[in-house]
Amino acid sequence: MGETINQIEQELAAERDELGRNLNELETKARQLTDWRHYYRNHPGALIGAAVASGVVLGIISGGRGSSASTSSSFTGHQFDSMPDHESAKPRKRALSRLEQDWHHLSDALLGVASAKVMDFVGNLVPGFQDELHRQKTSSAQF
Repeated sequence: MGETINQIEQELAAERDELGRNLNELETKARQLTDWRHYYRNHPGALIGAAVASGVVLGIISGGRGSSASTSSSFTGHQFDSMPDHESAKPRKRALSRLEQDWHHLSDALLGVASAKVMDFVGNLVPGFQDELHRQKTSSAQF
């Protein structure tokens, strides 16, 4: 009887150790799943692509900078503007206008991503910066 009790205690201790190791492994995996730095280290292109795509979508949803045919841009003054105003030039002008809008949306998205990165960088360098920024956002949202 003494041997079986000792044997059961040893088996229970071994099970506890194994469960402890499994729990530690699960905690490590859970931390990795919620840590964006882990994803960035393992898949930097995918994370940057997702950030850019999110910025583009947000730029499109928010409307970005308004653009019209009369707005001056880096695309005006090219060969498309000097074309005669007949039917073959209209699709090109529409495509050019669409390209201009897309460029503005992309630049807005990239500016948003860059500013978020700068805010994170400064937040990591300056103690309490994130808290103060959050306080400022919530106080300005109340008005």
